[in-house]
Amino acid sequence: MAKNYSLNHWQKGQVSLLEAFGYSGKGFQFPKLTANLPTESAQAQVSRGTKAPKHAKVYSQRELQQLWIQAGGDPTKALIASAIAMAESGGKANAQDDDENGTIDKGLWQINTSNGRLSTYNPLQNARSAVELSKNGTDWSDWVTYTNGDYLQYM
Repeated sequence: MAKNYSLNHWQKGQVSLLEAFGYSGKGFQFPKLTANLPTESAQAQVSRGTKAPKHAKVYSQRELQQLWIQAGGDPTKALIASAIAMAESGGKANAQDDDENGTIDKGLWQINTSNGRLSTYNPLQNARSAVELSKNGTDWSDWVTYTNGDYLQYM
């Protein structure tokens, strides 16, 4: 008579899949099968900034200025920083642009994945990345909306 095993027993590797379905395995040993479960929830990935939230906050220009300052940015550069973020993402924390070269621009300031850990959807981390990459607001040359003047409509 087969023991009653739940799917949970199999997922935890406590029983082989065949044993869970009533096969005793007399005569030879069945290997234990375990499920390949995700190690991190989608919500944790969103919080960490590695996955875009489906419905993220849309920041006003004033909120972007405050976020820039909170991230350690020079308060005298907050207006231009917020104007660039508005031109880049429209204030959407989950903004994403897939580039032709296979990289992705992420978040409010559209930080490219070529920048490694600096590329994130997390609003505060994205602002910190913008502070770092722009040399605290003194060099915006990496942002297309700065070089083409699109940010000026938000000044």
